[in-house]
Amino acid sequence: MAHIEWILNCDAREHARLEEALLAVGALSVTLLDADAGTPAERAMLEPGVGETPLWPHVELHALFGTEVDRDAVQRAAGRVLDTDRGASPEGTWSEVPDQAWERVWLEDFKPLRFGARTFIVPGTHALPEGADAANAAVVRLDPGLAFGTGTHAT
Repeated sequence: MAHIEWILNCDAREHARLEEALLAVGALSVTLLDADAGTPAERAMLEPGVGETPLWPHVELHALFGTEVDRDAVQRAAGRVLDTDRGASPEGTWSEVPDQAWERVWLEDFKPLRFGARTFIVPGTHALPEGADAANAAVVRLDPGLAFGTGTHAT
């Protein structure tokens, strides 16, 4: 099933109220990214510690909806939070997100990781990075996923 995504830029102090308003009008999920970073890869969301919300001054908010979404209602709800001309629709970008095997799509961007001089976490479908000393490398073959994570957690 396809989805509809609305992308809106806001200040960090507005994101929590915007997220709450968007969820109230049917958002299935809300994702926050660094609006000032360059490429999508540079906009990674770090996992905050308990009770922490390390946000950037400007947030790119992505709200995901079902295809039946009332776009006007969504924009009015956001306008009330932002108080844009007493509830006028704020600027944002709507787009269709085609259905995919989401549990596998993110793996396309996962690459081998190096820890220290010799230790590598390498997905089963990848080779050691160029320049790695294969004869002396300590290689952990780990396919990232729900059972084992990505190999980047401190544990």
